[in-house]
Amino acid sequence: MSMITLLRAENRLRSDSQYSSQLLEKLLLAFGGSEFFFGTEEKLAFLLDLRLPAENERGVNFDIRLAYSLVRLYRRFRSDQIQFFFLPAEGFSAQQTLELSGYASLTALEKVQLVDLSQCSVLKRNSGPRLCGESTSLFAPLIQADVLISLVKYKSDQGRLFGSALCSLESCSPIQPEESFRDRHLVDLYSVIMPDLFIIDGLIGSGGFQPQAEDFLMAAADAVAGDAVLSALSGIPAQQQESLCLAAQYGLGIADPGGIALYGDDLSLLMKK
Repeated sequence: MSMITLLRAENRLRSDSQYSSQLLEKLLLAFGGSEFFFGTEEKLAFLLDLRLPAENERGVNFDIRLAYSLVRLYRRFRSDQIQFFFLPAEGFSAQQTLELSGYASLTALEKVQLVDLSQCSVLKRNSGPRLCGESTSLFAPLIQADVLISLVKYKSDQGRLFGSALCSLESCSPIQPEESFRDRHLVDLYSVIMPDLFIIDGLIGSGGFQPQAEDFLMAAADAVAGDAVLSALSGIPAQQQESLCLAAQYGLGIADPGGIALYGDDLSLLMKK
């Protein structure tokens, strides 16, 4: 049984930092709570979704206000450096990506580091399904982290998820396959690097692509189950999402609704009528 936590996010999440932190704490309760992830001395890494750099209000990147709340939550348990890893958007430099997304402001915080993955070393690992070859390349810091949390921006358009738990793994690898092989590449990646947690930002942006009726946050330890819920929320048949179907077929997660335990708010409340 895969657990998913889904919480409606009131508008004040955007302006009330205390409420934002409380909502994130509540989101993590089903997975052992924030202390389970932050209250250890293990090496922790956050993977950012900044593949479409744009001003924060557009709603196409993981919301920076949530990132600030995660920093505050982290500081309650630890005083060491917190690392956010990101892959610069195609055609943009690392600095342009940070400035356009607003994440450059995080660098002003003490002991907060934003790491450009394109400048990191790469390791090869044998993939399970081998859909795109026997091995796949991944950025070393993500493999070497004891705890990896992927910060995902939910997006969908034209009958396809392109901002989801599995899609966030694109930033784990320097390889950018042809579009026809993209879904298979994601499944190979997931067979090698499975984040301990996915925190999914479903806040509606002024010019984003999210079809939800209300703002929400979601947490999942199983990317397949998480994407199955996002697919249902989008009104997109899961069978149309190749990465989702292949990952479930190879036993990398659960896509069957009967095997997913949904905690928090009712999914139907977030779906457009």
